[in-house]
Amino acid sequence: MRSPHVDKPSLRCAFLLKELNVRFIINKGGRDGAHHRVRRREDGSGDPRRGERSGQILRGAIAFFAERGFGGQTRELAQQLGISQGLLYRYFPTKEDLLFTLMLEHMEALLAAWRDGDPAGAGPVARLSAFVENHIAFHLARRHSTHVSNMELRSLSPGRLTRILKLRTAYE
Repeated sequence: MRSPHVDKPSLRCAFLLKELNVRFIINKGGRDGAHHRVRRREDGSGDPRRGERSGQILRGAIAFFAERGFGGQTRELAQQLGISQGLLYRYFPTKEDLLFTLMLEHMEALLAAWRDGDPAGAGPVARLSAFVENHIAFHLARRHSTHVSNMELRSLSPGRLTRILKLRTAYE
């Protein structure tokens, strides 16, 4: 019996779909599991990162990366969360996927907090005051996430780093 494998073009295709934020699941076919077919689901139900478990992983990863940095072992993270390393990879195929998701959610929440707190019709002094207050309150409430988002930028691939930096520029 042949050993199951995925050829490099299939891996590139799956990565590209993931980068484009396309929700997908991989169905294994064939007797040996070597054939893969990507099927999109419009409702997002094929995206394993949705739901309570992914939230648990993200919350645990924030504390883990804040304490140990990106160099910490995923095996240790999974053990700390009380899950298997395989389950961790089911939700986040790479450690960078996990880090990027953390940073992306942090920046999106920061932008949303300012959109909600921006007194758009007020004068410049009132807006600046509201911005500073919002900025400090947000970062105090999310100390670990802020630490990870600032200290681990170096751990992102160039494309993902660019995406996070664009969000930071939009905020600033």
